[in-house]
Amino acid sequence: MIQLEGKTNFQEYAMIKSNRPKSLDDLLKKGEALVSKCSSIRRWNLYKKRKYEKRLRNMDSSLRDLSAVLQVGQALDTQRLQRIIQDMYH
Repeated sequence: MIQLEGKTNFQEYAMIKSNRPKSLDDLLKKGEALVSKCSSIRRWNLYKKRKYEKRLRNMDSSLRDLSAVLQVGQALDTQRLQRIIQDMYH
C-alpha cells in the first residue's frame, strides 16, 4: 500500500479535486494559446523568443505541479477503493 508523506500533498489534492477539470482545462487552453503565439514569432526577434521561452517554462512547471497533485489524488482514490473492497470481503 502506498504511504503518503506529509499533509501538504493531501491538502493540495483536496483543494484541486473539486475544480480539477476546470483548472486542467484552463491550464491547457492557456498553453494552447501560448504555443500559438509562440509559433508566430519570427526567427530574428530574440526579445520575444526569450519572453515566450520564459512563459513556456512557467507553463511546463505548472503542468508538472498539477500532474503531481493529480497523481497523489489517484493514489488516495486507489487506497480508498482497496479499503472498500477489503471491507466487503472480510
